[in-house]
Amino acid sequence: MENDGGNPLLSRVNPEITFAQWKVLKHFEDEFKISPVKVNFKQLVDARKIYFSKLASEKLAHSFAFEYGNRKELLGDNGVFIFPTQPKNDIYHNGTLLCYFNFVYTGIWNMIGVPATHCPLGLGSNHLPIGVQVIANKYQDHLCLAVAKEIEKSFGGWIN
Repeated sequence: MENDGGNPLLSRVNPEITFAQWKVLKHFEDEFKISPVKVNFKQLVDARKIYFSKLASEKLAHSFAFEYGNRKELLGDNGVFIFPTQPKNDIYHNGTLLCYFNFVYTGIWNMIGVPATHCPLGLGSNHLPIGVQVIANKYQDHLCLAVAKEIEKSFGGWIN
């Protein structure tokens, strides 16, 4: 899934991040003969509401967790979800204050309690880092770390 689903309060995903995400998927397809499956968590567009509802009411949070839970068979014990860590890579110090709702790209996974690991994929045309996150099912932290290690080995990891 390349973005949050189109919430107008969130920034659009930088095309370089989408391309980097595609390169990761292509690498795993070529190297390991793994065919990626495109998914669409329809409620992810409401991740902001879901996140804040966890603070006030469990109803919406459970709704997304239920949808995600129904998709667990997609990931099983050995599948991962590749998703942008942030939609933009040109966030400067305190810049998130202007794009506050972009936190849901990472916050939603913390809220439902699944492991996620950020993987740097080099620098964008603006010479700032770009990357994706690897998300797995509950208790599959080792899988996130193994996939992150492969991504680092193949794409060079952090670049200064």
